[in-house]
Amino acid sequence: MTTFISLVLFVAIVLYLPGLFAASFFFRDGIVAIAVAPLLSFALLAVIGVFFHSVGISSEWWMLVISTVVLSFIVFLFRNVATGPKEVSIASGIDWRTVIPYVLLGMLITGIFFVGSLAGFSSFAQLFDNASHLNSIKAMANGGNYSILAFDSFTGEELGSGISPSGASTHFYPAAWHLVTALACAAFGVSAAFAENASLFVMVGVVFPVSMWLLLVKVFEGNRKLILCGSVCTLAFSAFPWYFLVFGPLYSNLAAFAVVPIAIFITITVVESCCLGHVGIRDGLIVLAMGASLASLQPNAVFSVVVLSAPFCIGTIMKLLAERGISIKRRTVVSIAAIGLVLIVWVLLWMAPPLSATVTYPWPAIEGKCQAVIDVATLALRSNVPQLVLGLLVFAGAIYCIVKKNNRALVVSYGICALMFFICVTSDGTVRSLVDGFWYNDAYRIAALVALAGIPLSAIGLYVVCNSLGKLFRLIRKEGFDESVPFLAVLLLAIALLYSTGGVFSQKIGYYTPFGDIQNRLDWLGSSDTRRYAVDEEEFVCRALDLIGDDNKGVLNIPYDGSVFAYGADGMETVYRGYFSYGGDSEKPESILLRTSLVDIAYDDDVKEAARLMNVGYVLKLDSGGLGAEESTLDDDQAVYAESEFQGINSINDDTPGFDLVLSEGDMRLYRIAF
Repeated sequence: MTTFISLVLFVAIVLYLPGLFAASFFFRDGIVAIAVAPLLSFALLAVIGVFFHSVGISSEWWMLVISTVVLSFIVFLFRNVATGPKEVSIASGIDWRTVIPYVLLGMLITGIFFVGSLAGFSSFAQLFDNASHLNSIKAMANGGNYSILAFDSFTGEELGSGISPSGASTHFYPAAWHLVTALACAAFGVSAAFAENASLFVMVGVVFPVSMWLLLVKVFEGNRKLILCGSVCTLAFSAFPWYFLVFGPLYSNLAAFAVVPIAIFITITVVESCCLGHVGIRDGLIVLAMGASLASLQPNAVFSVVVLSAPFCIGTIMKLLAERGISIKRRTVVSIAAIGLVLIVWVLLWMAPPLSATVTYPWPAIEGKCQAVIDVATLALRSNVPQLVLGLLVFAGAIYCIVKKNNRALVVSYGICALMFFICVTSDGTVRSLVDGFWYNDAYRIAALVALAGIPLSAIGLYVVCNSLGKLFRLIRKEGFDESVPFLAVLLLAIALLYSTGGVFSQKIGYYTPFGDIQNRLDWLGSSDTRRYAVDEEEFVCRALDLIGDDNKGVLNIPYDGSVFAYGADGMETVYRGYFSYGGDSEKPESILLRTSLVDIAYDDDVKEAARLMNVGYVLKLDSGGLGAEESTLDDDQAVYAESEFQGINSINDDTPGFDLVLSEGDMRLYRIAF
């Protein structure tokens, strides 16, 4: 526990300290600078990581952290030079105390549901995408290459020795979150999984709530009661962040969406400056930094900001131009021109060849139109578990905004996201690609947009309920009435209703509350019964590592038997570190030969030469009995690949010439290649 807390503090410092100095260059209000800091820290860390790699520096973790802090401080020193907005435009000012419930509730809820579901701090979700996450984090930490432009699951030393199955060079990947997690991994010498869990706790429990607080302070113009209601609702939506933890898992996209509220806040602030004629150097620099940060985390976050902030920006343009005496006709022309420009850029990017694979990603239509409407109305979305209380709060908030003619941009944003979800789950083809393609046509990611747009509305809905009950109590007791009592009572009741798991009662009747469903899914991920890389297999790998020692030879493996996680979790230098880290034009001929013919190494000189070129010295088999064996943990969905694509490894047994048995237990084997 002590190590985990230390890791959490380290990640929080890395995310808030560097960006704090840079944020103070843009925003003079200290609490605003703190809230904005993570967005800028991601950008600064990514830039320094790219710079070090480009000049050939293999950096230690402390080099990157210190360099980022120094660079940020240099920016801070120029805070009085550049012109631009020095204060945030919030009518009632900022009460820093309103952020406290966001942090406390965020850490409490994340601790209960996320940390509480872990089977130990080094446990991890054994899902498809997490193989890439863990292996890349480990490679960054081990190799000292923190460049998102030279991303790989292998260190530079491993690539030079030939262990990688691919001949392709490293590539760009939006790995800023991986970078931060790798720094923690390297600094404390823990497993990638341990560092990953600490990093996720900070993103879900601290960064996202504080980011949403900043946006709500802006949108609600300092209304303290409304802001307090927002603290209750921020983590209440299943679609985000919780389903990003149990599907994929979509960790890098989770980190990107966690800072999207900050980006929306910045976007609205800059648009205000432009409309007031106060645009300056700071505005351009903060937009540039924001774009770099979001692109380094997950490019679809840029498009998310466009979708979520567009109604606010158009409303701001109309309002501020009206205050300056601009005619309605000219205001309308400016607004239409702004919308048209955004749509033109959107279509041009959609047509851009580099994004074609993303916007045409082949997710099928998964629901009928009626069911999609029901899912949006009940906020079931991709969970299939209705969030009825939350749905009513969103509805109440939307009605309030429409009737009071206040914050109607929130309703428009929510409507756009709901329509995007409807199109995503009910259709395919060009229209869906154009609307949802930047998010891989993935309903889970679009559902997250619905959640982000719904949080402010649900906060307003909760505020309406609190005020209504307050008025009722005021009628009952006029003298000495303390309005804060029913207000806080309703907030506590809302927390109980929104985050209830249902406990034993839900299990008996077979119906789970939304957070009962989330808890079950998180518990399932941590259960030993669902592991492909089973506990006894991980223990076997650790013993094998002791026997291999410092041999610096690669270990040939079949990724589908659980060994796809052996490098990221335990540091074994396996060759195949992804479920599909082979095949295609980039695979080396030596890798193909070893996969298909390694069993013949005693008789085939070409196989021997391939093993030499790829610097492999061992063979790991965690399911030597194959699919159907009693002890097998082979991934049932992918086992066909284990038998058809890896027959050269799969066919090896204790009697195969050219292989010495080093370690054996049950159906697990480690062989040394001897030729």
